[in-house]
Amino acid sequence: KYALCEKGCNCEIETDLHLHFHCNNCNETPPTVAFGFHVGTMVNPRLAILGEIWGQARSLDDTGEVTLNQTLFMIGAQYWLAERFWAKVAIGGAALSVTEYGENESIDEGNAGMLALGYELTSSPSFAWDLQFKTGAGFYENDETIATTTLSTGITWY
Repeated sequence: KYALCEKGCNCEIETDLHLHFHCNNCNETPPTVAFGFHVGTMVNPRLAILGEIWGQARSLDDTGEVTLNQTLFMIGAQYWLAERFWAKVAIGGAALSVTEYGENESIDEGNAGMLALGYELTSSPSFAWDLQFKTGAGFYENDETIATTTLSTGITWY
């Protein structure tokens, strides 16, 4: 990707959809669905500054009518260590809520952090498809931490 950006690319938008199975401070670890989105700009051929949103939801009951939702709002940097291999770090805020039978209730707000590594499987002047390992957490009052780790795929448009 960074080699392509030397030719004039200056903005990226990525969406990714993943399933993951990790939760800290939980008695069980049922499947969780997550959606990520970021937008940013290249500040040099290897470094992008990004605004990142990463939302996660996991069922708290057998019917799926009660879900725990965590949204991380972050600013980060993504650096290409090699032509297709990158690392990302981001910090920001976290929001935790519960949706019960269609009604959403805010529970807490806190700080957020994320680390990621990725490899571009396919890259062209206007599109990239990557595989990424991402871990992030929301840090809340009373030393509560809700962490998520994913192995996912993402699509980036330039």
